[in-house]
Amino acid sequence: MELFPREMLADVLLALIPILGGWLVYLIHQSANYLKFRRRLPWLENYLRAVETAVDGAVKSLMPLVEEAKVLNRGGKLTPEQARGFKREALARVKMQMNNEARKILSMAYNDLDRLLAQRIEAHVYDVKRKVK
Repeated sequence: MELFPREMLADVLLALIPILGGWLVYLIHQSANYLKFRRRLPWLENYLRAVETAVDGAVKSLMPLVEEAKVLNRGGKLTPEQARGFKREALARVKMQMNNEARKILSMAYNDLDRLLAQRIEAHVYDVKRKVK
């Protein structure tokens, strides 16, 4: 006595072929995307270096305005509203220096490009403050 009739086993195998084929196509597609991304990786590094340069330039160009605003305020510090304004201005200056291709490639690697740029600006400002002290 057989555990499974041959017809049933054949039906199960025939049902599995499209599933396994779909899974194989998915793996091939994912591999192709990975290889495409790996090919763009050197470009991504170049664009990240360019972003760092743009952030450096934007922060340095805003520092005289920041220092002037600090002098005008009591306590020698920026108000939270002024800090947000300078951050927005730095972000706008960095974005102005980026071309569409750079935005596209960086957006592919990072879900939220604005957040990435804002974090880079904050990190750079923190480094500038730390070096001054």
